[in-house]
Amino acid sequence: MWGAIFWVSGAAWLVVVASLASGLVAKWRRAAASVALVPPIAPPASPRAVARALDIQDFDLRELVEEIADRAAARTHPKGVSFLADIDPDVPVHLRADAAELRRVLVNLTGNAVELTDAGSVVLQVRAIQCSGINVKLRIAVTDSGSGLPSEGVVAIVESRTRTDGGEGLGVALAKALIERMGGKMGVESEVGRGTTFWFELTLARQVASPSETHFTTSLRGCKVLVVDDDWRCRRVARQQLRAWGCDVVEATSAIDAIAHLAACGANDPFDLLLLDLQMPEMSGIEAARAIRANPVLRQVPIILMTSFGVAAPREATREHGFAAVITKPMRRAALLRAVWSAIGRAENDSRLKAAG
Repeated sequence: MWGAIFWVSGAAWLVVVASLASGLVAKWRRAAASVALVPPIAPPASPRAVARALDIQDFDLRELVEEIADRAAARTHPKGVSFLADIDPDVPVHLRADAAELRRVLVNLTGNAVELTDAGSVVLQVRAIQCSGINVKLRIAVTDSGSGLPSEGVVAIVESRTRTDGGEGLGVALAKALIERMGGKMGVESEVGRGTTFWFELTLARQVASPSETHFTTSLRGCKVLVVDDDWRCRRVARQQLRAWGCDVVEATSAIDAIAHLAACGANDPFDLLLLDLQMPEMSGIEAARAIRANPVLRQVPIILMTSFGVAAPREATREHGFAAVITKPMRRAALLRAVWSAIGRAENDSRLKAAG
């Protein structure tokens, strides 16, 4: 098995399909039938989907990505597959583009990845390649941990114009044509047994005036936060966002590790906040919260409980352990900011009241 990278040009996508790996081909074809990703050789795609003039408007890229992540997570949860939206904090999000068409491209790519992934994860990643005061060049990638594209055999042409996701998807060939029409390029990287990444690069204009979060984030600078999750990807997303707000972040891979961190710091250098995942091996977030609240030295730390899509935190446990907030992964930036700001602000108010009393 070896990796294959395909750069796509012309009117069709060229994808190598292995005649020898019949099991993988069959699985790929079955999945493709439901999402119109790799159909049998199809007639040329109609250009009508990309013929109209682009409707360039102001939009928030983060809100768009988080909306798509919520939608995709609802589909991955029943299969036990995690979905993660990984947006670099340095990416400008207040941009100008045809947001409706960009959304359709992303719905198509994430929908294909979800269909082709039976275990593991799907990650929607956004990075800035180049950035100026006027424009930003983005690289947006959708990576799945599915079976991957075989890299030997016959060549099939992917020219699907079939819509997916209840009429909102585009089909890969039309998505590619639209990205190219917006001045970008699209490609795919794949390795058998390791999964596939569909990516595109696109330069978009920045908005003249962008909203600011300074009012909320100033008070978070220097706050010491412990992030606890057994999934390194989730820890990375939380770490990047918290550090962008000026927080000092420490990571723990398990609840047991987290309690050790808290105990080591004790009352001399306590954490200001704990982000605690609900579902972890060995000790759950609820069990960890119970142990923390039972310790007189540690019990005052505010705890934000993180749950996966479709997994609700037990109400009695939530009340018993006094969680500052419960947020669902994939976490929206605005929801995380509100939860962190509220939790730390509430803890500061409690400290002032105790000092005054």
